[in-house]
Amino acid sequence: MNPKIRLAAVASAVVLGAVVGYLYFFSTEAVVKRTIRSAANAFENRALDDFMDAVSKDYTDEYQLSYGDISEGASEACATFEGFKVTLEKMEVVVEGSEARASMLVTVVATTKDREKWMVLGRPDSGQPADLRLRLEGKRWRVVRATGVPQPR
Repeated sequence: MNPKIRLAAVASAVVLGAVVGYLYFFSTEAVVKRTIRSAANAFENRALDDFMDAVSKDYTDEYQLSYGDISEGASEACATFEGFKVTLEKMEVVVEGSEARASMLVTVVATTKDREKWMVLGRPDSGQPADLRLRLEGKRWRVVRATGVPQPR
């Protein structure tokens, strides 16, 4: 192969790789997805401060739950169950300025202190469709509303 053509091919591959890498790791959509996955991971690891850091103080939902209600519910869940496995599938994110919408299928399995497993959200064959609305607050994306999640009992 001609050295000039080889150099042009290598340069094109590097540029293309950089663009794809940027879009995959640093696009706003990728940042929103990482925020949601990090919150799910924090919940699994019972790191409630990190989990609640992804929730806006202005949070509200179709059940009129607030930031405080979500914090209290998460604390109660951690006191009741030994562990959690959160699965997020088919996540799609649309960003419009300082607001974002994320749609996904969510499955949450809780483990009791007796090692019994409870399907809290979703089904064994499919996750529960959920829709999150996020807003950029300062430099962080935070959830301001969730829909599609059944009301807590």
